[in-house]
Amino acid sequence: MKTISVVIVTYNNINMLEELLSDLYRQTRRPEKIIIVDNASKDATQKVVRAKYPELSYIRLSENTGSAGGYFLGLKEAVYGSCNYVLTLDDDVRLSENTIEELQKGLEFLNQKVKISAVRSVGQESLLPPTEVDVISWRNTLFDVKAIKQVGFPRKELFIYGDDLEYSLRFSKNGYSFYWINSSKCSNPRLGGQKRTYLFGRKLNYYTEPFRLYYAFRNELFIFIEYRCFIKAIKLFFYALRVIIAIILFERPHIFPKIGAILFGLYHGLIKKLGKCKRYTFD
Repeated sequence: MKTISVVIVTYNNINMLEELLSDLYRQTRRPEKIIIVDNASKDATQKVVRAKYPELSYIRLSENTGSAGGYFLGLKEAVYGSCNYVLTLDDDVRLSENTIEELQKGLEFLNQKVKISAVRSVGQESLLPPTEVDVISWRNTLFDVKAIKQVGFPRKELFIYGDDLEYSLRFSKNGYSFYWINSSKCSNPRLGGQKRTYLFGRKLNYYTEPFRLYYAFRNELFIFIEYRCFIKAIKLFFYALRVIIAIILFERPHIFPKIGAILFGLYHGLIKKLGKCKRYTFD
């Protein structure tokens, strides 16, 4: 029987983490192992997990390493634990009872037809067949361990934002594809810190906190240059300009820290300066 390990990276979100664990325990196809990587949470995460879930593999880090560092460590722990598949989960998602079962069935069916590395759940269950998708995310993705062993682990120096994009491009570069499994449902009840507005009659979504703006722009520009996606890099500069205009129009009086974060992010992405930036932290 094929075995599944789940990797959850969490930070200061014990209430939603417990809801997710409840969803995992009621799955029609329960995983063999659950690994929680705690990015130095300051809430009750450590106390609650150790007291109520001693059967889980709990890794507490001494500092916040972001999603990139958390999944780097969690995937290593899962792969070296000799499982066949790894399911990555953010700590703020909810699963249907058959989410994992449908993902596994979809991955094993597609593996007979195409070179596939991972499958994802959808936000709303549908009757459509599996649909190819360009990128993966950590939100609810089932990876084939054989593919991970070929391409390696996430780049922890990206810290947060874009680390799943880089991982996607690396898989694609090695000939792998990804698919939505439309019968597998995963929802996300928490918003991602973005503002939604209109600028010149067009929708515009952007992060409102400087640290999010910095890492998002830095990492995406670095990744697009690294993988020679130059058209996307140019589009990113135009998107940055639109966000700066929106900040000037809608974010007064706190515009300069946000514009500075965008400009620093683009500059550091251009010169490939990665890692955790002391100026932009949320610890």
